[in-house]
Amino acid sequence: MPLEVFAIRISLVLLHAFQKFFVIRLHSAQEVKQLGPIQDPDPLIHCDLMSDRQGFLKLAREKNYEFSSLWKAKFSTMAILYILHNQATLSSNHRRDCPTPT
Repeated sequence: MPLEVFAIRISLVLLHAFQKFFVIRLHSAQEVKQLGPIQDPDPLIHCDLMSDRQGFLKLAREKNYEFSSLWKAKFSTMAILYILHNQATLSSNHRRDCPTPT
């Protein structure tokens, strides 16, 4: 199989994977050296719900959040962010875990 045909087939497989899975592209060591420091304008917020794996898994289990496909992961992520953002006004069991409003 010529190299060009193989490259096209790999590109098609990766394109299909991008639609089904999260695909992360890592930077090379040289690219990382050229990147500037990250400037995050938001302050760090301590939240027991997100501080360890068990709290996160408990929330995901209780709310039936799934990350098995892209659309389920997007929905679950947005729902978790909504809970974290509106924790002061929501009446949920997790409100006590994160007393600091975001």
